[in-house]
Amino acid sequence: MKIRSEKVTNQVKIGAISLFIGALLNLTRLFPIFLNNDTFPPKTTEVLTNMTLNDGWIMSHIMGFLSTPLVIIGIWVLYDIFKKRNRNTVVRYAFVFIMVGMILYGIAVGVDGLLLPQASSVLNDSINGNYEMALMIQNNVHALALMFGSLSLIANLFGGILLGISFIRETPFRSLGFIG
Repeated sequence: MKIRSEKVTNQVKIGAISLFIGALLNLTRLFPIFLNNDTFPPKTTEVLTNMTLNDGWIMSHIMGFLSTPLVIIGIWVLYDIFKKRNRNTVVRYAFVFIMVGMILYGIAVGVDGLLLPQASSVLNDSINGNYEMALMIQNNVHALALMFGSLSLIANLFGGILLGISFIRETPFRSLGFIG
């Protein structure tokens, strides 16, 4: 029985470290952008083009992209521990929403961090050429990233609400009213 408890303890340590590092990367990922730019968020296409051509933009999005699997690992470990205590389907839905949200977040960060600088480079180089087409590509790539980011936010919000309801139902705080 001691082997099983050591395995669970190691699993909890891995999950906690993954969540902590992933959250730290997410919290600090905007610093490279702020250090290289005066204006955030970008107000014009020219400012967006200049921002995406800086190394800070790419570094920021690499940090966000690296945080995604770490948060997914941490959430999976949390789910694995929580499902042993509770067979509630609300918990399953919460973790499905969070996992989908994190996958969408990874796609948004990848599109915004990898494709948008390429589109901005094309836009920057096409002053004499096909400027309107390059501008349309840049705007569409950024809109695609914002769409995935917005869907990620919505999925993570629903997952967090469902997870919070599940936690409240299992704790001594059931007396909080309609939630418990």
